[in-house]
Amino acid sequence: MKKNKKYDGIDEVNSETRIPKIITYVCLSLSLVTTVSYFIYTIITSQNIVDQLSTIISISIMAVFTIFFVITSLFADNKRGRTFVIIAALLLTSYSGFNLLVSSQILNLPTQNYMLDFTGKQLTEVVSFAKENEITLEQVYENSESVNEYGIINQSVTPGTLLKKVDKMTITISSGPSTDKEVVIPNMLGWQVDQVIQFIDDNHLSNVSIDFIKADDDVEVDTIIEQSMSGNMKRNAELKFVASLGDITSVKMTDLSNLDVFHAITWIKRNNLKYEITYEYSNKIDKGFVISQSVKKGETVSTSDTVIKIVVSKGAKIKVPNLVEMSVEEVTNWVVENSLKIVFDEAYDEKIEVGKIISSNFIEGNEIEQGTLIKIVISKGVLKMEEFTSFNDFKTWADNNGLVYNCEYQFDDKVKSGNIIKTSHKKGDIIKNNDTITVYVSQGASVKIPNFVGSSKSTISNKCSSIGLNCKFTYGGYNNSVAKDVATNQSKRSGSVVSRGTSITITLSSGKPGTCSARIQETWFEFGNASKSISTIKSKLSSQCPGVNFNVIGIADNSAPVGMLHPNSPIKGEQYNFVQGQTYTIWIVQ
Repeated sequence: MKKNKKYDGIDEVNSETRIPKIITYVCLSLSLVTTVSYFIYTIITSQNIVDQLSTIISISIMAVFTIFFVITSLFADNKRGRTFVIIAALLLTSYSGFNLLVSSQILNLPTQNYMLDFTGKQLTEVVSFAKENEITLEQVYENSESVNEYGIINQSVTPGTLLKKVDKMTITISSGPSTDKEVVIPNMLGWQVDQVIQFIDDNHLSNVSIDFIKADDDVEVDTIIEQSMSGNMKRNAELKFVASLGDITSVKMTDLSNLDVFHAITWIKRNNLKYEITYEYSNKIDKGFVISQSVKKGETVSTSDTVIKIVVSKGAKIKVPNLVEMSVEEVTNWVVENSLKIVFDEAYDEKIEVGKIISSNFIEGNEIEQGTLIKIVISKGVLKMEEFTSFNDFKTWADNNGLVYNCEYQFDDKVKSGNIIKTSHKKGDIIKNNDTITVYVSQGASVKIPNFVGSSKSTISNKCSSIGLNCKFTYGGYNNSVAKDVATNQSKRSGSVVSRGTSITITLSSGKPGTCSARIQETWFEFGNASKSISTIKSKLSSQCPGVNFNVIGIADNSAPVGMLHPNSPIKGEQYNFVQGQTYTIWIVQ
């Protein structure tokens, strides 16, 4: 019995240690398998070893560590050690398993979207991206020498920006090279035709012709012998060349299809052939390029009697769809596909949803050609009335939004002049498409103009200051019945209602006229100089007799010297009593 009990105890101990060991071995096996699997998967899926090198080194270290960890853990005999081994093995399994699931895209974690770099990419890509991410696009077109038409030159939002922070982006789109840009045209006399053609292509010249004529025997064939202009000129300005023609009697025809008109015609002229051009619409060949030719490629023809007939594309015959019913993305794609140009504008509209198209410069069914500019107006939704104090602020806002408004001026004791008293639309009101906004603008506090005539200057000054008028004074003529500095007239009618600060001019009497006794002195005359005599006499008399008007003028006379007193002058060289306010005329010989 004792022996049996001894063996029974051994069995119980073996049973207690066997299960934890099995669990430990299972956990270690899992950690080893997941880590090695992650390592192998990383190696297999690495498309670029250099870019993935850090990841490969990291997982390699982890794999080696796992192997050593497993080997070391097999020697853990006590219960506590096995517990920590199991926990560590599970954590290691979780780490490697998680990375394996993420790398193999079995487990997809939530990610944040970032702004992409669209520089150099096509407009259609940006439009699709903006639509998917609910970003409002503002499109600006600009000529570019390096970016193809409809390619993106730059964007206002930096690549890598979180999209949740972006609701609007401005993109600059290439319109291709500018035809108005000035280029420097060198003197190409003596150049070979191929050199000239290369220069034309490199500089995007669009209005060039090259003619060919027989030249002297010492001039090499295909040499430029005449040039219409050189120096600064626009790309679309007319430029003509004449080149020397070789002695050609027959020629083997080349393929002119898909060449533009300039290159096709230049080849024909260069080979001493005649030609005729007709134009047709084509859905396959771009505008200005050759669709077909009358003589097949490889056929040998005589230069004396052969006429090459070429058909040039007018581009696709484009029928405009109902653009108003299309989305901005659909319109943009249609424009790019048909080699058109497009410009977007924005406007508020009470009926059209934000982002939808309000109008287009072409209606459904219109027929247009490649290169036509399409103008699209996009809705910014409803416009609500804002609150304004200053009329200038309101005017700026209304003008920017294309609103129609009327301005009415009213006196108001409480509202400063130039500020708004009220508007026909209250703050928050929806402004409808055909609404006219009436704005009532303050002219400030009102003032009733008194009758100043007959009052003295000091009385008028005090009155103007007290009621807020800006009174200015000027002197009128002399008056026997009105004392000096008494008002005889005013620029604004008495009883008129004006705003405070209004200027009014008061005319004052110069008083009763006095007399002045004076005579013209001989020393005031300048012999032979009428102008000098006139200025001296006028100055001297005006100084001696203030308030008297002297009209000194030059009159011709054959009997008296120039610069002296005219024999028939109304005023002679005598003593006179001059009356203030009166005008006296003196003649000087000229």
